[in-house]
Amino acid sequence: MTFKTLKTLVNFCLILFLTTSAFGAVEKFSQYDTKIKINSDDTIDVSKDISLQNTHIVGIVPGRVEFKIGKTIQGSSSVINLESYTIKDRYGNDIKSQLFQTQDSTVIAIDIFMPLLPGFRYNIDLDYTLSYDSSGLLFKSLEFPIKEDSSIEIEKGTFILELPVEKSFTYLDVLDTNVSIKENVATWNINEKSPSTGLVEYSSIPISVDGVKGSVFFWISINLILLIILAFEIYRGIKRMKKEEKHHK
Repeated sequence: MTFKTLKTLVNFCLILFLTTSAFGAVEKFSQYDTKIKINSDDTIDVSKDISLQNTHIVGIVPGRVEFKIGKTIQGSSSVINLESYTIKDRYGNDIKSQLFQTQDSTVIAIDIFMPLLPGFRYNIDLDYTLSYDSSGLLFKSLEFPIKEDSSIEIEKGTFILELPVEKSFTYLDVLDTNVSIKENVATWNINEKSPSTGLVEYSSIPISVDGVKGSVFFWISINLILLIILAFEIYRGIKRMKKEEKHHK
């Protein structure tokens, strides 16, 4: 084989790789496992174990993959800050990445120029820490990221949400998802149809009512107790007044 023929073959393969990577539905996240730990110092540790798989019939070069993290959070008036992040491959080596800021999100972009044969996977370990200003004394409520905004389909994954020690779930909304809760840890499965975010409320007061925030139930209960006490005191006052009127007669 001449050098010219070899060069032509290499160029053809390169063009084939680059061309197929431009088409849709040639790759997916075959595994998208996530663990989120909410800390007592108003930070959130996020750890993701991701497998990017080639679903095409020929080899592809994935190219740029972006993970967008929202800057706002429900239950907090502050902006979410990305404090730090690391992104590594299956061997523990750093993956080349860039960080971008937009008006609404922080974007972690990685470049994968390693060819993937059909069915092969590229493993990504993404870890980052977010900080925010929390609100609430007895109860804290916040929105947490379930999956980053990405154009790549998520086939399946396991999601774990861990609260600070000695805290309990008083409300958890991840749409119509079956959630298993054991003490301060909740676990469920995710896929492409899963919501991008979820809403959690937690407290040192272990109150859990299906479909109702624990804080709402707590304050309604307190108000009802105060109302009953007030009604009882009014009743006692009226009874005392009638007794005094009868005595004066």
